Amino acid sequence: MQKIDWNIPNTKTPLAPFCIDRYEHPNVPGGQPTACLIYADAERLCAAEGKRLCTPQEWETACVGTRA
Repeated sequence: MQKIDWNIPNTKTPLAPFCIDRYEHPNVPGGQPTACLIYADAERLCAAEGKRLCTPQEWETACVGTRA
C-alpha cells in the first residue's frame, strides 16, 4: 500500500499522463456516489476495478485543468 502525504505543497513537478473517471464511484451519470470510506477501503475498491486512487498532485492538476 502506497503512503501518500496529503500535506505536500503544490509543486510544479511534471506528472506522467493519468486518467480520472468522469463521475464519482461507481462512475455512472446520476448514480449515488460511494461515500464514508476509510482510505484503505477506497484503495481496495479501486484495485478491484483495476484502478487506483489519485495522488494529491494528480487531483490538483485535474481540478485546475490545463491550458488549451
